[in-house]
Amino acid sequence: MNHVFYFHIDLVYLFVNAVMLITFCVCGRNVSNNKSYIGNAFLCALIYSLCLGLRYGRGFDYFHYIDIYNYNLEETQVVFTQFNNFLKYIGVGEHYIFVVYNFIEMACSMVFLYPFRKYAYWVFPLFMMATRHLNEYTIRQGFAFSFVFLLLFFFFKYFNHLKKILKNVKFLLLFGTCLFVAYGIHSVAIITILWIISFAIFIKKPLPYLWTIIAFVLASYIFQNMFDFSVANNLLSFMASQDEKFSYYVENSDKWFTADSAADRYTRNPVVKIAETLGNISLFYWGYKVIVMRFSENRQVITLYNVFVTGSIFQKFFMNFEIINRVSSTGSLFWCIPLALVLHYRSDFRKSKYKILLYFLIWWSYEYLKYLFMCGDMCKFLWDTPYF
Repeated sequence: MNHVFYFHIDLVYLFVNAVMLITFCVCGRNVSNNKSYIGNAFLCALIYSLCLGLRYGRGFDYFHYIDIYNYNLEETQVVFTQFNNFLKYIGVGEHYIFVVYNFIEMACSMVFLYPFRKYAYWVFPLFMMATRHLNEYTIRQGFAFSFVFLLLFFFFKYFNHLKKILKNVKFLLLFGTCLFVAYGIHSVAIITILWIISFAIFIKKPLPYLWTIIAFVLASYIFQNMFDFSVANNLLSFMASQDEKFSYYVENSDKWFTADSAADRYTRNPVVKIAETLGNISLFYWGYKVIVMRFSENRQVITLYNVFVTGSIFQKFFMNFEIINRVSSTGSLFWCIPLALVLHYRSDFRKSKYKILLYFLIWWSYEYLKYLFMCGDMCKFLWDTPYF
């Protein structure tokens, strides 16, 4: 199904999304004020699953995953297939599987966000904005990432005891289960897991903002169209051996991994690209500053910042190449964490001579506003169809 994106106001679509955003803001405020985390997190997961899960036709793979559900088309991903078989056994209809997927995704995400409960007023709504695209447009990858979030929660919870980790049966059981499930849903999730854990173990400080800003600008304006994909053959061959879908990509490498694979929907017009660059520069800078001032010993915050920065640079490097863009986007989505911390501690920066950079953080609302007002023909819900 070919979708067309254009400016369009659908009052029901806006109302549903407003309900979801308000829920995350109110629940986030409640949690920040020391009210029940479990109750507010559950409400967020419930509203999220209904608002996203009851969509109809939104997401490039929406109808494909209905076919996967009906005909077990992803048999190599054993966990995903068996979970779908369980849903069929208990009578979940093909159009309602997304409600289940989205509830699990946000429930696991809320566990991951627990260490940031002090900043929930900002973290909850920003996280919803950051992960919405992943869960709607890359359905199986988003579902697998639910258990990546859960794995990261357990990993950072026990991080300070890594030397004793092999003796910690509880950790090994929790970590191993999440790893198995994430890999069994979408095997490429292992790349993101290795990426984040490697950074956590080997990089103890936030990456210097001057280097990362320069790298981002070069990736955006110079190197974006200069990469020779022939050097990636070994990596692609490995991916092909691990995942049936990547095998398809490699067989069609001329389409997916060369200049012919450029996806125009990722291309920015010059004005938007400048705004994007300024928004990233601002968050690179202020994210670094807030870590140095407030979180210099917090390895989780440092790691997520570094993953966000490198993911953003890598994504710009391959901006117009669909598959590599998808993989790198799993790192860049962590922008919500440093942004929430910067907004929470923004008063610390009012006397800075670079405080004007704070205004460029408005960029991070762009994709969400585009999602609301550039929905085109993708604003339907199940109640608009005979399937409700």
